[in-house]
Amino acid sequence: MDLDPNDYLKATPPMPVVLISTLYGDVPNVAPYAWFMPISMDPPILGAAIRDSRDTFLNIIETGEFVVNVPGPELKKKVIMTSKALPRDRSEFDHAGLTPKKSKVVAPPSVAECLTRIECKLEWYKEAGDHHVVLGRVVNVSISGELEENGIDANFPNALMHIGGGRNLYSSLGEILK
Repeated sequence: MDLDPNDYLKATPPMPVVLISTLYGDVPNVAPYAWFMPISMDPPILGAAIRDSRDTFLNIIETGEFVVNVPGPELKKKVIMTSKALPRDRSEFDHAGLTPKKSKVVAPPSVAECLTRIECKLEWYKEAGDHHVVLGRVVNVSISGELEENGIDANFPNALMHIGGGRNLYSSLGEILK
């Protein structure tokens, strides 16, 4: 069976969901992204695909900084709430009941409830179809107290995964979350 090339995401495995936090003036913004990828280890660079109409993209371009936060599956409902389009001067942190945490190197806050927080400075961005690929140099990484206590191992993290193809389905280690 062949799929329409436009449905290619239905043929991919679940992808980890991250929350990217940025700043618009003094208003913290946070939004979910599943099109996220490590790019380089030396120097440490990661990337995300973001539509240029999203506040996240505009904020990154204007400030040159962002934080990639890795939520666990228990944050699924709050992650979904952060996907709601709000006016740029309203915080998705407040809307979703998430806690902004002062980052160590960059100005945008991290998400306190997340497993890890990866602070980045913009390296470059390039248009790629209906999205832009945004690359950031990793300048700081912090982990939650739970991971600090238990250590990072082959099972880390018990991340929230998005099942692609336009479906609003999530999984965690093979279990569909309802």
